[in-house]
Amino acid sequence: MNSSTPPSPSASEFIDLFFEELERCGIPYVVIHSYQTLPHDVRGDIDYAVYDHDLRKLTTIQEELGRRHNWAVVQSFQHGVCAFYNVLASLDDPGQILRLDACSNYARARRLLVPNRVLLDKRRRYGRYWIPEPSAEFIYEATKLFDAKKKDPANYISALQLLWEQDKDGAQQHFRDAFGNTGHSLEEWFAQPPGKWSRLRAAMLNRNKFGPMMLLREGARILSRLWRPTGVHITLLGSDDRDKSTLIHLMREGSEDFFRRFDVHHFRSMYFETANNGDPGTEPHGRPPHDLLQSMAKLIYCFINYWATFILKIYRRKIESTLIIFDRDFDDLLVEPGHYRLAPAALGFARLLRRVLPKPDITFILDSEPRASHSRSPDLPVAELERQQITLRTFAASGRHYVLIPADGPPAEVARLMNREILGLLLKRRGHTDPTVFGS
Repeated sequence: MNSSTPPSPSASEFIDLFFEELERCGIPYVVIHSYQTLPHDVRGDIDYAVYDHDLRKLTTIQEELGRRHNWAVVQSFQHGVCAFYNVLASLDDPGQILRLDACSNYARARRLLVPNRVLLDKRRRYGRYWIPEPSAEFIYEATKLFDAKKKDPANYISALQLLWEQDKDGAQQHFRDAFGNTGHSLEEWFAQPPGKWSRLRAAMLNRNKFGPMMLLREGARILSRLWRPTGVHITLLGSDDRDKSTLIHLMREGSEDFFRRFDVHHFRSMYFETANNGDPGTEPHGRPPHDLLQSMAKLIYCFINYWATFILKIYRRKIESTLIIFDRDFDDLLVEPGHYRLAPAALGFARLLRRVLPKPDITFILDSEPRASHSRSPDLPVAELERQQITLRTFAASGRHYVLIPADGPPAEVARLMNREILGLLLKRRGHTDPTVFGS
């Protein structure tokens, strides 16, 4: 960043700029809950609602606002038929993050639970923000209590009662619209033990099923998520096992805000698991290799296992916006064939199979100086580590999915370099022209 360029706004400042921009564009909005702590506390999701015809404008507005203030939309996905979840970050300081969860109609589990007009038509001011009227906030929280997450009513009834008391008639009408005739007024329900409130869930789900148009919109949403999954599949590959768990922990800390989930897998512990996950033993290099037939059988097993893992686990997790980290993968068979007791004559077959395997989004080649690796882990001779390094660097030079990472420095620095690459990948997916702009 040029010294004459003003610093980009903080997350607290950017959220105010965003809501001010919505007002300037004539887009009514409401912050649905936790508005009491804005703009000082923006660590969690910020849930807000707009009218349905404005919903798809929001990402464009955030992108344009970001260009003016050196922020970017890093992730965006439609997690509901009427809901978009966007993660934004400062390009000067990627630790400044906003998670903006927008809806129009509140819909969950293929049910339209609260129409957008209920949330927005009678909105009111709370300091600098617009919020729903109490009865609208009540029905939003009441239906959210019984959505797919199956929360415990005992933890929420007191807050619901406070909202009900501010507009009993309005809350009763919205309650009747969402739950139908339950046989009790809200006043009577609040006199019931919390456990009895769980009966309301079935009434709500039976009453509010999607109609044909909403089902069509839901189908289009699902197809979009299948076609463009927002998760990332990465592999760590290297001859030095030093601090792998520490690196993975640091990567999670640095990247988890951009994903909904986080998974770690180890090669050979994939879809078809056996008692020892195919582990060749604690000292495989000291044992003779298998014969050619056994080696080819092992390669075929690993090949089938990898494809099954990709289809039945990895791709599904990517659709769910998961950061998936593999500690080694099929490439490791060529890096350390002795570890897997593969016959040298079988390595050509391994290279052939490797060509038709699905590739991770990024394979990080952890590049360590062989003598430094040997001093940390003397199990292998320097000559073998040098051979492995040549193979790894050949991989790194072979395609755009491989990234060479200097791995002899402190784990925090190594993880920072990998997290920058992950953020760069996410920015490229969003069409950012310069994914290297993140501040160091």
